[in-house]
Formats: sequence, C-alpha cells, structure tokens
Amino acid sequence: MTSGNRIARQSIAAQAHMFRLAERDHGLTRKVLHLETGIPLSTLKSWAGDTAIPVYGLALLAQVIPDHLTSLLLEPAGKIIVTAEEGDGDLDALGRECAGFVSDKLDAEADGRVTHIERARLDTRKRRIRSLAA
Repeated sequence: MTSGNRIARQSIAAQAHMFRLAERDHGLTRKVLHLETGIPLSTLKSWAGDTAIPVYGLALLAQVIPDHLTSLLLEPAGKIIVTAEEGDGDLDALGRECAGFVSDKLDAEADGRVTHIERARLDTRKRRIRSLAA
C-alpha cells in the first residue's frame, strides 16, 4: 500500500470525525454550515461521508469551524491550521486550556491507567492548545 492511499483513507476518516465534533461540541450542524458558507447540504453530506473536501471547501469551512477541528484534516500530513492574528493572540484562553490539560492528565493518570476515553479528551485539549499557541 502506498503512503498516498494511507493518507487518503486517513483524511476521509478525519473529515467525518471533524463534522461529528463540530456538531457535537459547537452545534455546527450541516444546516448551520450550509447557512454560514453557502455550501449545498448534499455536498456537506458527501464530504461528511466518503468524498474528499477540495481546497475551496476547506477554505469555506475554515471560516466557521474552529482551527483545532479543521486541523484534523491535515493530521495525516503532520500539519495544523491556525488563524492568522495580529499580536499575541488570546493568552488567557491558552492559559485556561493548558490548565485544563494538566487537570485532565492528572485525573487520567490517578489510577495508573489512561483509558481510550481519557486519551481522546487529552488529544482534544492538545489540538486546542496547539491552535491557540500558534
């Protein structure tokens, strides 16, 4: 199997994960994304399924979906998406997210074993920190 095929499969899976988390964590249903971006509902449905998102679609979605979630699409390539901001960014938000990570990590390790649910929570915090720190 070529690395291109592996990355393609991982990217398609990441898209579905991004759409699920956008809806669950931010209320960004397909209907909301359609209203915010103008992308047809049928297109959003196919992108949440097994059709690769083209760059123009990513650009539209990135205006609405938070950076830590759009970054999921580029994780197979080891890249992230960050919003270009002037100045130092929101250091308070970064501090809160880092404190949350430390708290979650200590709670997860308290019994000597980190479950897959705890690992997923830490991975989500990590993505948010990465986006805020950039």
